[in-house]
This record gives sequence, C-alpha cells and structure tokens, in this order.
Amino acid sequence: MNPASTLSIIRGQIVNIIRTNMKQYLLFSILFLGVSGLALFSGCADSVSTSDKVAPSVSVYSPLSDTIIAYGKTNISYDVSDDQGVGYIDVYAYRSSDNELLYGARFTVSGTTKPTIYFNLDSAKSVGKYIYYFLIVADKGGNLKYSDTLKNIYVARTLTVPPAPYNLSVTRLLNSRTLNISWSDSAQYVTQYSLERRIGYNGSFVVIQTLSSGYFNTNDSNVDTNVTYYYRIRSRNEMGYSDYSNEANSSGTGGSGNIPAPTNLVVIALGATVDSLIWKNNTSGNFIQVERRPDGYDTFTALAKLSPTVTYYVDASGLSAQGKYYYRVKVFSGNDSAWSNEASVTMLAFDIPAPTSLKATVVTDTVKNTKYVHLYWKETSNQIEYTDIERSAVTTTNYAVIGQFDGYNISKTYTFDDTTAVKGVAYYYRVRARSDTYGVNSPYSDAASVAIPSSKLKTGLGKK
Repeated sequence: MNPASTLSIIRGQIVNIIRTNMKQYLLFSILFLGVSGLALFSGCADSVSTSDKVAPSVSVYSPLSDTIIAYGKTNISYDVSDDQGVGYIDVYAYRSSDNELLYGARFTVSGTTKPTIYFNLDSAKSVGKYIYYFLIVADKGGNLKYSDTLKNIYVARTLTVPPAPYNLSVTRLLNSRTLNISWSDSAQYVTQYSLERRIGYNGSFVVIQTLSSGYFNTNDSNVDTNVTYYYRIRSRNEMGYSDYSNEANSSGTGGSGNIPAPTNLVVIALGATVDSLIWKNNTSGNFIQVERRPDGYDTFTALAKLSPTVTYYVDASGLSAQGKYYYRVKVFSGNDSAWSNEASVTMLAFDIPAPTSLKATVVTDTVKNTKYVHLYWKETSNQIEYTDIERSAVTTTNYAVIGQFDGYNISKTYTFDDTTAVKGVAYYYRVRARSDTYGVNSPYSDAASVAIPSSKLKTGLGKK
C-alpha cells in the first residue's frame, strides 16, 4: 500500500470528526500527526490486500459515558472485527477540563485473539476530574476506525462507601457536665464524620456535630447529668455515607457520681425464656443491682440485688421467645452509684430439650472381625435439624465432634456407630441437638462411657 493513500484516508476521517466536534480539534490534530508518523514509518508493511478499503468495526461496552470509575487500571470491554484481520488497537484517555492526555497505549492483536486493553490513570491528575476516552482500530490493510468517544466519566478514589466506624464509647469527664465521645475507624478516603445524639430512649437522633477526617473524638458540653444521652456516628466519602457505628450512651459514665462503674456487660440467650449476664466489677460497693427493660420501653426495672463481688446473673423471669431485652448493672457505694454499659439480647425462637437416655455399648462385627461402639439416645423435639456426637478420651473435659446425625427422626430414637474407637481406651460420649435455621442449640445430654476390651477377638467359637 502507498503511504500517501493511507494518509489521505486518515486525513479524511479526522476532518469528519473535527466537523462534528470542534471542541476536540486540538486533540485530533495531535492524533493525526501521531498516526501519520506511524503510517509513514511502517510503510503499510502489514497489509494483507492492497484492494482492502473497508475499515474495521469497533464497539465499546464499558466504561460508558456518564459513569464513575476508580483511578488506576480500568479494563475496557469491547468488540472489534475485520475481514482482513485486526492489526492493533490504540487507547487514548484525556482529562475533560483541559484535554490533557492522561494515557495512551497501543495493543497489538495476535491472530484472532482480542487483547485485554485498558487505560491506567494517575490519582494526582485524575481523581475528582472528568475524563473521556476512545479507541483507534487498524486492520492489517492499514484502514483505521475510531470508536465512539465515551465522555463525562468521573474518576473517584473508590467506588464504595466507607465501612462503619466502630468502638464508639462515651466518657464523662470527672466532676463535669461534659461527655467525651470517641470512636475507631479503619476506612480510607473518609472526608467527614457526622455525630448524632438522641435524648432518652424514645427520642430521635439529630446531627449535633460534623468533623473532618482524622478526628476520632469530640466533646459534648453542657449536658444534663440527670438525662441519658445516646450517640451514634457515621462517615462519608465521595460515594456517600457509611452504615452507623454501634450506639453508645451516657448511662455507664458514672451515673450521678464518680465511682468506677461495672464494665464489659454481655448478655447471652440460653433459650427462649432464659438468658445469662456476665460483667466485670471495678469497685467494691455495697451491692450490685441488675436492671432490665423490654425493647420499646425507656424505663429500667430492678430484677435483683446481689453481693458486690458477684459478676454473673441468670434471668428466667418473664422473658418471651424472640423478645428483645436491654440490661444494665449498677453498683451502689454509700450515696454514690454508677451504671455499666447497656447490653441487649434477642431471645431464641424456641427451646430444644436436651437429648436423653444416651447409652454406649460395644458391638462385635463377626464378619469383619472387629468391635465398635454403638450409641443410642432419644429426642423429644421435632425442631431438630442436626445432632452432634462428641467424644472425649479418658477425661470428660476435652470433647470433640466425631459425627453428626442429619435431620429429624420421626421415631425420635437416634443411633450412631463409632468405628474409630481404639481398644483399651475409656471413651466418654455426649450428644447435642441443634437448629441452624434459628440458631438454637439444646443442652448436652448426660455423658455415657464405654471401653472396647483390649483382648483380641477369637473367631473359632466366637469367644474371647
């Protein structure tokens, strides 16, 4: 192919593009010079047919106009075709505000395999800016085809909102009407924090402060010492707001006094109507008071008064299946008092009673000339999805799951064969039923123990 003919074709294509979009005149002038030089240098050595005048076809599927991408490497989804074969694909990406070239590269096509093409944007030049890009496709005959120009593409630092802040806590400054609110955050690219406060349990959260990134605590001044304040916080970046952090409140910041409050209160549901509390005491007061309120109520009710050294409590009074409850414990010392943090629990949907009548026996398999342990037990619930079989060697403190009974047995009798038991070892067994759908576990059954005799099995008369 004559290089002059190639230049004539390219010149005509660029003129047509300039006529339709005069704003890109400078851009395409640069492209014309670059492509002209390439054509003159190559002399169209990769031509397949001097009579080929048909340009290749090209379609771009992503990223499309009016979308958002993150800086760095962005793969381009596209299709190209040509009856003579495609030689190469050029990619050009420009900043929209001043037409500065941000990326340009050539991707050579080998055979009929489409190469992975992309543009790679530097954060300093592209983040917070709009770009446009397009492709130039050359077939093996030297014919060129421009893709559509994909415009108005915003370049962000990230394509996701930040994760929520965590470890939100409230501390009352000593002998002060000021609360310090602190939190932790591991998110990148945060631009702002939004702190919200609610007065009392039934109030509404209202934004009270906005803080720049890099701040992880602030003060709430002139608070009423007789009011409980609830706080939550969330962050944002250019993609939007994170989820909220945990809630924290001022009820555990010294109450009406300054003695150290109990801390680390945790509540665990033991069933549909029983739960268990555990906490840490930080002072030796006169007594500990356990308080509870149902979800939707603002008032706590005293449940029990305990010795100041007690650090646990089991609540089995008036709880409802699937009900949600809040707890706090309060230490009293003279005329002073202080509340722990609040802790909540949602009760289980139902109870699964513990399996009963667990028995372990040694069975002889005369065909295989071996012995194994056969387990048998009973269940009383039709909510069972699985039963775990656990075994401990020698002691009753080191159980491990060795098998599972799958599903509910309509006869409510269950069996399991332990063929891995070793002769001469005393084993303890226990079983526990569960429903993974509802997150309910039964208590463990009573333990059953057995040992396979260490003497060898004699096959003659079936005697040991």
